[in-house]
Amino acid sequence: MWPSLSTSVPLLYIDNIYDYYKDFLDRYVGPNEAKDSFQNLCARFMFFGGIPKLIVCQKSVVVYDYLREHLGLEGDIFVIPDGAVGSTIEKIIRSPETLEKIVAFSEPQKKLQIIGWAGTLEIWNFAQYLEKKFGITVILPETSSSENLWIQKYLDTKRGFREVVSTTFCPEEKALPEGFVCSNEHEMFEAIRWFSYRNTDCIVKPDQGIEGRGILAFESKLPFKEDDIKVVFDAQKNFFNEEPIIVEKKIRSRSDHILSPSAEYYIPPNSMGDPIFTYLVNQVFHEDVCFVGAIISKKQYSTSWCASLLKKGDRLARKVQNLGYVGYMDIDCIVDENNNVYLVEINPRRTGSTHIHEIAVQLFGENYIQEIALISNSHFKVSGIDSFEQLYDKAIDLLYVPHQDKQGIIITNANLLSSYGTIGVLSIGKDENEAANCLSEFQARVCPTAV
Repeated sequence: MWPSLSTSVPLLYIDNIYDYYKDFLDRYVGPNEAKDSFQNLCARFMFFGGIPKLIVCQKSVVVYDYLREHLGLEGDIFVIPDGAVGSTIEKIIRSPETLEKIVAFSEPQKKLQIIGWAGTLEIWNFAQYLEKKFGITVILPETSSSENLWIQKYLDTKRGFREVVSTTFCPEEKALPEGFVCSNEHEMFEAIRWFSYRNTDCIVKPDQGIEGRGILAFESKLPFKEDDIKVVFDAQKNFFNEEPIIVEKKIRSRSDHILSPSAEYYIPPNSMGDPIFTYLVNQVFHEDVCFVGAIISKKQYSTSWCASLLKKGDRLARKVQNLGYVGYMDIDCIVDENNNVYLVEINPRRTGSTHIHEIAVQLFGENYIQEIALISNSHFKVSGIDSFEQLYDKAIDLLYVPHQDKQGIIITNANLLSSYGTIGVLSIGKDENEAANCLSEFQARVCPTAV
């Protein structure tokens, strides 16, 4: 059921979401909701891996009691280490009380399996620390070997992704949007001009990124003026940070909004079998750029593009495995107006939909896709509500109740409710329409000004 996990070894989750993204998030100037958001995604760990676990994070979980009592997610123990600034692991090492709880949790066999949002060198070093200092045998089922950890960072760049895809597929297979990896702004301007002369819209991407932040779009029908492009680019320049700039053809879908499915895989070590496909989603974006959620339903498996996507996804997953990567990975795609599937990004880690898939498995079983559809939104706005208690009271009759109707709302995060009026939600229905209607009813209840 959980391809990476052993059900017989105690499971320690380390919330390193913010730590993993920190370098990119530091490119934001001043306090920002995006920074706060990635520091407050700790509730997702309650959805991961349906076995009791110890979760170490830096923030409390506002929805903890609700998820534990309302959904029956029992058995999770949360620990917030004391300490000043630093990553979650740095705080653990400085906190004798936290270390004591981890050691006790490893008993009686003195073994642990450790998982984070992403497998990192810091997690690998922490495993060595626990083994040497406390004699704990540590399993890292979602972390590459130390000599291959650089592969993950490379795959998580747009240039690394394009190079790996270009050596996996031949040009005739149209696996990549036509594009260029530019070393500076001058090359970027020339690449935009190149697309403009061919009457082709293009997009500009930073080499690193999160949820589509920093991506710029340029239409070929507009007169090419370098000064105008420079103004647009300079407004987002902090996201590019002197790194390579990717300029590529903008793929058009049949509808007004991009069709962007994503396939997730668990990649085991080469010696432990083939990559395992876990689920398929259709991503939901704000203004076709910023990721806000996903749709999971059986409808996507009967589309004319699904077979092509999974065929390409399987090949790329095997290539990534051969490179030495271990862990979860999703492959983001765009489907054009002729149903060609273009691969546009790899995310070598757990992603914004992994927790949605895993809670569905816990609630409905491995074949949940035959029974329900799910729609998530991790940036859902509410108004006139200042506390989770108010939110709960407003929506109590719409909330999903296990073992009753297969319809309802799950509040997946409320840590930013009081500061930004933002929550995470998951809507469940027997099909996409029912899930969408349920979400609309919830929105009318908690944010009537948006309806």
